[in-house]
Amino acid sequence: HIHKHTNGHRHSIPLSVLIFLLLLLLVPIIHSFISAASGKVSARSLRVIGYGDTDIELNGVEQLVETGQARAIADAMRRMAEGRGPLGAILDGQRNVREVLELIDQVCSGDNGLDHLSQFGHPIGEFVLPRRFEVGAAINRLRTLRIRGVRWKLQPGMK
Repeated sequence: HIHKHTNGHRHSIPLSVLIFLLLLLLVPIIHSFISAASGKVSARSLRVIGYGDTDIELNGVEQLVETGQARAIADAMRRMAEGRGPLGAILDGQRNVREVLELIDQVCSGDNGLDHLSQFGHPIGEFVLPRRFEVGAAINRLRTLRIRGVRWKLQPGMK
């Protein structure tokens, strides 16, 4: 825990929060998504995503409440690794995780929404919109994740 003093009160910031905040600045390498996604990608349950030969454990992600959220996260990660569709150009080696999460959120909340995640090219109705924090938690737990560096500055047009 890191301690912060404000108005004479001592507040504690959990180390896990600090690690997640650092993750947001890291620039992921697309190959770390592709190599793992070369096998089957699916939500095995609410708390486990099978991503190729590895499992992404989501036990500590308490905000996940429906398996459709895990399906959406799994397929968003798969679509980014495939490099096709609206999510395909997101992992460009320039954007940090915060920017990646922002763009995933924009695509999934925009026209045709979660239908962009479907590998069948049409709506399948199995997805529930996850928050960007849950997607970030899954990316953070991807064992094959490799980073290029840290990016502090946001791309033009990013919030």
